[in-house]
Amino acid sequence: SEYRAAIEALDRWVPPNPALEDSALAAQLRAEALQWGRLADDRIILDSANAAVSLAADAASDVTLIRALQVRAEVSAESGDLQRAEEAGERAQSVADGSPSAEAKALAAVTQGYSLWVAGRLEDAAAAFKGAVPMLRALCLMRELRRALNGLGMCYTGLCQLTAAARTFGECLIVSRKLGDRIAEGNVWHNLATTYHDAGWFDAARATAEFTLDRAAPV
Repeated sequence: SEYRAAIEALDRWVPPNPALEDSALAAQLRAEALQWGRLADDRIILDSANAAVSLAADAASDVTLIRALQVRAEVSAESGDLQRAEEAGERAQSVADGSPSAEAKALAAVTQGYSLWVAGRLEDAAAAFKGAVPMLRALCLMRELRRALNGLGMCYTGLCQLTAAARTFGECLIVSRKLGDRIAEGNVWHNLATTYHDAGWFDAARATAEFTLDRAAPV
């Protein structure tokens, strides 16, 4: 997979005197690859994320730090440690508040939105994701834009704002197609089918679910 290839490339990266910023970036990329590719158990991924957070903090690299905190938030939530996930979101926002970087502010809004969503604070999470969307569009951070739109759609679904959810998932599908990420696109189609079902639009829900299954079938 692309994530395993990324790990192998990082293993081959052995500069004699790496700058601290470069070491932090390498650690962050490793943590992301382990998490998104599910190439290790939660403990190993969390240790990798923590190492990246520490290096990025020492390097005062705001963007790298916030990206590492996103991984920490995800693996913490998935392992049931919602408090650690919430703390990661709060720290990301604190870093962004003191940073001049527009990218840091946009990424922190996504991490804050995610940590609020897993905590069940859907209105606050929706506000964070909604605030992130225009910043991410302006920066052309398409992968993070997809994540923000998908998160916003799930918040709207949970808040029973189903028309808004369907519209947001539609926007998310456009971004997912541009990225060429079939797995992410399939996830959004599934979320859209759930929204249609919850809204009582059963014909649309069935058609969307069938389309999702067809796309998931082996070629």
